[in-house]
Amino acid sequence: MILLNYCGDNNCHMELWFGKNDYLLFKDTGPSTLDLSVFKECVFENSFIAKIIADDGMIFMANKFWREFYGKTFKGGSATLYVGDRFWNVKMDGWSDRIAFTDGWSKLIEDLSLDTRCNFVFTMVGYKTFELFVFNHETSSEIYFKKVKVIASEQKEKLKTEESDCNTPIA
Repeated sequence: MILLNYCGDNNCHMELWFGKNDYLLFKDTGPSTLDLSVFKECVFENSFIAKIIADDGMIFMANKFWREFYGKTFKGGSATLYVGDRFWNVKMDGWSDRIAFTDGWSKLIEDLSLDTRCNFVFTMVGYKTFELFVFNHETSSEIYFKKVKVIASEQKEKLKTEESDCNTPIA
């Protein structure tokens, strides 16, 4: 995957569709096929793009994202971030005007030996569970980690309940 920030070009009319906080994510889906996701104001469906705020060592959610999924009354809690086949529990702090990942975030960066200038795509898989994709700040290409299918704890509980309610053996 390649993640590009649309910076604008005076020679084309793309500014009609893209702004300075818009990103394009190109995903290879076949030998000659690319899937394009357009992140308007850093948000696309249940995903958002973020960078580490150097002075604070925290990552803020895109405004459009936290307003849609959490709202102004969210006070925080613990979140789980999956990168490849590993996960970290980090603190989410909520204020009336933003939400940030705070405590525990630096451990993830340290454990994965990441450059703090990387771009991150957070994909929500549960209320406070995210799959994290990391992109090199110079090449815009994804930094690969061993992948696993992430199932949020809310979904796991539902699956356990559904399994226990079923009396039919699985062949």
